[in-house]
Amino acid sequence: MLRLKDFSQERLALFLIDREGGKPLRKVPVYAELVLGAMPHRDANPARVRSRVLDEIRPGFPEAAEQIAGAIERSADPDWIRDNANSDSMEQLVKQLLETLDQLERNTPAKEREEAIEKALDMLLRRYEIPRAQKPVEMEPGGRVVPLGVLASDHTGFVSFDLGRVQPWKTALVEGREGIGVDFRVYPLLLDEMRVDVLKQRRVAPDAVVGKLELTMSHDAPLPGFALNLPALQNPGLIDWRLSPGSFAAVPQMLIGADGCEALTPANFATSQFHMRQVVRLSEKVDGTQFPQCYVNEYVVSLIPIGHSLGQVLYSLPLAPGESVRLAVIDWRRQDTGQREEKTVVTEALVHEQTRDRTITETVTAALSEWQRGGSVMGGTAAGAGASGEMGPFSVVGGGMLSVGGGYATSSGNRDLAADTIQKVTDAIHQASTSVREIQSTVVVQTDQQERQNIMTRAFANHNRGHTLTVLYYEVLRHFRVVTEFTRRTRGVLLAGMSWNLGDDLQLLNWRFVLQPALLDMTLAPAFDALLRIDKVRKERKRNPPKVVKPPGEGATEFNAFSIRFKVGANPTTNALEMRMVLKNGVVIPLKYGGSLNWNRSEQFNAEDSDFVIVSDPLSTSYKWSEIGSFLFVKTSDAYDDSVLVYHLEIEGIGPTGRRIVHQHQMGATYYLNDKGESHTLPVTPPPPDPPEIQPPGFEQSLAPDDYALGERLKEHMQANAAYYTRLLDLAQHPNAYAKSFETTMWSAGTPLIDKVAPTPLEIMGSGVAFPLLDQGEEPPMDALPTVERLISLPTRGVFAEAKLGHCNVAEEIDETRFWRWDEHPLPFFASDISPVQPITPKPQVMDLGATPLPTPVATIQAAPVAPDPSAMAAALKLMSTPDIFRDMSMKQEVSKLMEDLIQGAVDMAGAANRAKEIKSKLDADLDKQERDQAAALAETEAGVRRAQIEAERDKAIAEREKQQQVTPAEAQHATKVAEAQARKGNISEETAKTVAENQVRNMKGSQKVTPKVRTREFEIRLFGYGGKAIVGQFAWELRRGKRTITFRPKERYDNGRIEFTVMDDGLVPNLALQIEGEVLAGYAVGATFNQENLDIDIPEKLWKDSDYIRVTLQATTATFKTKASSGSEATKNFTDEVKGGVGVEAKIISITGEGGVKWEKGDKTSAGREMEMEVLYYLGGFTVTKIS
Repeated sequence: MLRLKDFSQERLALFLIDREGGKPLRKVPVYAELVLGAMPHRDANPARVRSRVLDEIRPGFPEAAEQIAGAIERSADPDWIRDNANSDSMEQLVKQLLETLDQLERNTPAKEREEAIEKALDMLLRRYEIPRAQKPVEMEPGGRVVPLGVLASDHTGFVSFDLGRVQPWKTALVEGREGIGVDFRVYPLLLDEMRVDVLKQRRVAPDAVVGKLELTMSHDAPLPGFALNLPALQNPGLIDWRLSPGSFAAVPQMLIGADGCEALTPANFATSQFHMRQVVRLSEKVDGTQFPQCYVNEYVVSLIPIGHSLGQVLYSLPLAPGESVRLAVIDWRRQDTGQREEKTVVTEALVHEQTRDRTITETVTAALSEWQRGGSVMGGTAAGAGASGEMGPFSVVGGGMLSVGGGYATSSGNRDLAADTIQKVTDAIHQASTSVREIQSTVVVQTDQQERQNIMTRAFANHNRGHTLTVLYYEVLRHFRVVTEFTRRTRGVLLAGMSWNLGDDLQLLNWRFVLQPALLDMTLAPAFDALLRIDKVRKERKRNPPKVVKPPGEGATEFNAFSIRFKVGANPTTNALEMRMVLKNGVVIPLKYGGSLNWNRSEQFNAEDSDFVIVSDPLSTSYKWSEIGSFLFVKTSDAYDDSVLVYHLEIEGIGPTGRRIVHQHQMGATYYLNDKGESHTLPVTPPPPDPPEIQPPGFEQSLAPDDYALGERLKEHMQANAAYYTRLLDLAQHPNAYAKSFETTMWSAGTPLIDKVAPTPLEIMGSGVAFPLLDQGEEPPMDALPTVERLISLPTRGVFAEAKLGHCNVAEEIDETRFWRWDEHPLPFFASDISPVQPITPKPQVMDLGATPLPTPVATIQAAPVAPDPSAMAAALKLMSTPDIFRDMSMKQEVSKLMEDLIQGAVDMAGAANRAKEIKSKLDADLDKQERDQAAALAETEAGVRRAQIEAERDKAIAEREKQQQVTPAEAQHATKVAEAQARKGNISEETAKTVAENQVRNMKGSQKVTPKVRTREFEIRLFGYGGKAIVGQFAWELRRGKRTITFRPKERYDNGRIEFTVMDDGLVPNLALQIEGEVLAGYAVGATFNQENLDIDIPEKLWKDSDYIRVTLQATTATFKTKASSGSEATKNFTDEVKGGVGVEAKIISITGEGGVKWEKGDKTSAGREMEMEVLYYLGGFTVTKIS
């Protein structure tokens, strides 16, 4: 057994070999277990020890000789007894023990003597520090067993059990206990009769316990089926690789596949090496300096390939017996790369100043005097007499009638109007505008389109008729042995590193080759390109510095002619008059008119109250506004009518840039010239102040927002991880850069740093850089550093295929009575052939990489608002000139007719009274008719205005929509190409693509508009009331879409409940809203009013698209009111009291139904003699949509 405290091995490795042939045995299952038990006492040669003890004891104490020898064997360590059996130590121990026993008497009982011997021996063992014998460990019979598992040998016959998981138990088992041993038992084929105790072979290495199992295996003996899937290594590692390299497909041959059936020869040297350094800072300084001293340990990490093996199953292809499969694999890849860099800078500045002085003085005096009188006088007298009698045989009849009438009518009026107006308008507008617009646009376009396709056809067939076939595709793993070993130690010194500014663009660009590959955040890699673009802008601004734009002021406006407006007073004159311009430098320039200096050559001033404008002849030289000092108005002759009166004089300069008022007339100023040579100085209106200078945008404002943001993000990242990136820069700095710095830095007085330190940076420690000293001196003492080795596996891009037959035979046993000769009759079916694969035709995609059009300038100059013209007298004069302003109040025609009838005796007095009432009624009726006509005309006018507004809004919306729908030729071409590409892919039809192209051409800017055919739809709205009867009434209605009115009608009568109208199709979604109000004229509930607002009419899209005639059916909404009443009148009253509907609520009642279905009329006072339940049905005043077709 192996002592537990000495047990430190990590592997139990077994090699299984055929005893007869010496070949490795594969797929042999092996069960292993670890056994903990008591260590057997080692052989201390007890015969020799006992003889020596007895020889020493018998002469002095023969009675206790056997007891003393047995006590020493029991109490002392067997190893010590064996090593000191013939030594002086043993002799000394025995003598001391005999001296102690001399005190005992010879006849002392044996038991007491044994206790005395044990006590004396215990004291002597402690005195001489002799190791004691350990007490036997109490263990279970056969020991404690720890299963290690079941594995199956690989193609090299190797099996490895991991003992590392047992090591954590060792501390708990060893503590406080001695004499525990470890043993290993293995059971090939899991059979007890084949048990092997591995430690008996004594193959124990520092890191592994190795056993060789020579077994006699019959070649025909079937192996357990589960062994086929058992692994051979529990935890593969370098220990396993050293014991059995073939299990890892190591050099000289790489073994892969079943039983290592494939062999490759990989490289057997280190393919990669990495050097690392570790700085150990020392507390003491270098002698004579203030520089910290350090050691730099150097290590090398080597990656040594040790071969390949199979990894996970990537894909499997199962085939049934006799099955064949054909596969076609098309690997088509397309890569489109489009890069568009656009930089557009629009700088726009507008300085606009507008001054308007307008003075309107208007005085209106009007007087209207009116006197009106009217009267009518009527008079009439009528008398009649009659008599009759009989005189004997005669009858006498007599009668008489007298009618006298008279009338007088008069009407008179007087109107006197007197009006006087004085109007004085002074209007002056001054505008000064300066616009500066700068556009810089740079577009860089890069496109790359690549297509690649790989076509491969494969056929698989399982010719085995009795087993399935599975083709397994494994990933191929590559194994590396990673060795880390110490190489050397160098004495060095820690010095300050370079100063780095990680926020400087140029410094980051200069060290891009170091920083970009080592970025901690690779998403920031494009930031270096952004810094390049920023640097390009910086250099361009340095080459062409932006300039301050100074807009030209109004003072630089040049004039070469002048327009002068004169208003002369009541003194006409024929004197010669001149206009002269005086410059600020004193030069006087005469202004000519018609080639003459006399501005009165056409005697414009020879008129009273005249207003006229004279334009001077063009000057040979233009003069700036700022150069003009004043103007002189001079009288140069002395005629008889020698006085000149001008009460308005305004001068306007004319130049290439337009007109400017250079002299503004002062309100109330007059210019009176009497004598020859007399003049008036006219000051020049100063030009507006110059607009401010336009500063160019700053450097940061001229950068693209994305570039600026990305560059700032990179600098923030660099500064946040400054320790990492400054280390890279310090180590990447060229030694000559450090050498120049060392030349000027002193090591000590008179000794530069370059004479003591090599300028080669080794590693970084904190803020210091470790440099090697030139004088290394003696090799510094150091402890031995072990070499560390590890085994790693990395996947490769290779795939390994292996075919496996199924273990179960699906074929039946051969029975000669059955047909089984399949070769005579092959399978009647095979997988059908795959038609030749056609390569995919490349379809390059059109990329929209056109430059973005510049925005429309926002800065525009607004025209001066139109000022209202003075028109105070217009309304008054129009009123005064209206004919027939006074109404005839005499009624002379009617009175004349009355008098005529009275005189003729055609009517009696009662008839005259009736005629007078008719006259009055006619007068009232005429007034009512006039009011109604006025109201109707007003309504018609409002309807016309509203209709005009609707049409104007519709035309404006159509024009705006057409304007928005216009596209540029480039946009139209792009949209057409996109539609064609979608049609080729099958996403849209060819007809749709053609329609898109036609629409794009139609909407293209500058193209000739084709007036589309306007589609109209006929609408019919049917109104139904109670009982399904059409409502007869008069209604006003309005049809809207959102806030827009489509059509409307004022209140009209509809006898059949049918409203018909026509609307135009504007292409919008048919979601409409109807507002309708009116009243019932016939049928049920006459007088009932309706007022329905925002009734949604959602027309199905298919119906709207396919139909030109749409019918909407509306049903009047009703409700019921239940009450107790004895008559229809009482029920009506209860209804009107309960339903708060205002005036006319009673008219909403459709019917009143009592008990037994008896109908009651509303307002009927006939009583039933008792109260009964009555139900009132009435209109709510609204509609619901019941059908749209």
